[in-house]
Amino acid sequence: MTELYLATEDLLSEAVAERLVLDANQGLLVAVRMGRKGNGYLKQKLPELVRLANTIPVFMLTDLDRGSCPPTLINDWSAGQEAPPSLLFRVAVREVEAWLLADREGFADFVGAPLNKIPVNPESLDDPKQALLGLVRRYGSREIKNEILPASRSISPVGLGYNQSLSRFVLDAWMPRRAAANSDSLARAHARLSEL
Repeated sequence: MTELYLATEDLLSEAVAERLVLDANQGLLVAVRMGRKGNGYLKQKLPELVRLANTIPVFMLTDLDRGSCPPTLINDWSAGQEAPPSLLFRVAVREVEAWLLADREGFADFVGAPLNKIPVNPESLDDPKQALLGLVRRYGSREIKNEILPASRSISPVGLGYNQSLSRFVLDAWMPRRAAANSDSLARAHARLSEL
């Protein structure tokens, strides 16, 4: 069993990364988790993670957000510095929510939506999180809506249980291999993890 260091933006990204590790490579064990403080924190910690990757594999996951493409983001963050092969710097296009939507069957079952309402190519969406919220708003059960959607008059873009509810979906029902068929960035992350 090879130990792995995990660095993610938030609780949901951490759940996705852990599930992905479990699905892609049963020989890996997440030993340390860090992050949950946004992508700015990860960018700041990248030099430390590069050094760490010389002794233990590191899987870092961030969102592309409004960036042009993953290689540009990676080059910008690393300032052209070469990373060791044991640093898996992966970028979800555009957001990790696109990876959730990419498991079309799983997400349709979770939210109670018809399969044909789930985007076929979620990486092409400008804002996957808003697409996800729209599906919950239209098809979700009262319980799911209460957890995931913001309360009326709330300034938060999501509900208090957003990360917890979607993390449960990830751990209980999300199928990374099925999702990888609809998400190139997810397929690449899965492939790299399986190679470790």
